[in-house]
Amino acid sequence: LLSSLRLNPVARIPGVGVFLSESPDGVPLVLLHHLKHNQALHETALLLTLQMLDAPRAEGERTSARWLGEGMARVTARYGYMEQPDVPAAMADAARLLGVPVFEPLATSYYLGRQTLVASPRGGRLRRAMLAVFFFLRQNERSATLYFGLPPNRVVELGARIEL
Repeated sequence: LLSSLRLNPVARIPGVGVFLSESPDGVPLVLLHHLKHNQALHETALLLTLQMLDAPRAEGERTSARWLGEGMARVTARYGYMEQPDVPAAMADAARLLGVPVFEPLATSYYLGRQTLVASPRGGRLRRAMLAVFFFLRQNERSATLYFGLPPNRVVELGARIEL
């Protein structure tokens, strides 16, 4: 992605874009969707991975951050299973580690990937019944915005439909 941005620069918009990613490697799918649909990227783009540990509390440094180039940085925040993730606090730590002023909350947008699951018409009766229960449970899960402590008015969700 970085070499592609060097060869074919995209429009850069003011502010910070935080792209949540499940993996601390590679490019978040939500960032690729954002580039595909908007053909623009924030001046500062942070690839954020939240690692949920098997321990009750994270030991050592909670946040790590490093510049990748082209205004992009990779940030990893670690939390134990007894801790509540706090993305804005992790962003303040990341700013300190990256040597930049604290990211302005009103100039920071958080991008989440969202997968909408739909039942395939080809499934059998038992499969459709199990999927109905799964879909019901999925509808009632806590929103990522609340779970990660994100400011609701600064969150953008981009997604895809997945047929099961």
